[in-house]
Amino acid sequence: MINRGQPETKPASTLKPTVREVMDRIDDGLSRGRVPAEIFGNPDIYQAELRRIFGRAWVFMAHESEIEANGDYVVRKIGEDSFVVTRDEHGQIHVLFDACRHRGVQICRSDSGNSSHFRCPYHGWTYSSDGSLVGAPLWKNALGGMTKENNGLAKQPRWSPSTA
Repeated sequence: MINRGQPETKPASTLKPTVREVMDRIDDGLSRGRVPAEIFGNPDIYQAELRRIFGRAWVFMAHESEIEANGDYVVRKIGEDSFVVTRDEHGQIHVLFDACRHRGVQICRSDSGNSSHFRCPYHGWTYSSDGSLVGAPLWKNALGGMTKENNGLAKQPRWSPSTA
């Protein structure tokens, strides 16, 4: 292509600063108490935070005083994922992924409350407060040999009750 005296322009995609460039500006401004405003709307930084912070670090989910009674629950988010912290009917605490195993619909519609069961609004799969699947419409006819034991709500990969 021949340049006829026109200034060279870069495509818009190359004008967006890289995560590393923004992070360098953060390092430069911290001693003066300044942080570049672009960190709050940069989708690449957001994705990096999801991977590097929320995907690797321990995250406080709830205090046991928030779920004092059997059946109490609170909903919390880690990054973009929603979790339900419950106290089951035996007083045990569970951290459950807030998504029906059938179609992934959020099963808990309130930020907190008390319930012995959670029912998916999409197809009616019902889970106990420990995350076990206890019922689904037409289970035997529609889903044949699938077992309920293997289709409860997904549990957190690791958790540790605080003793402090």
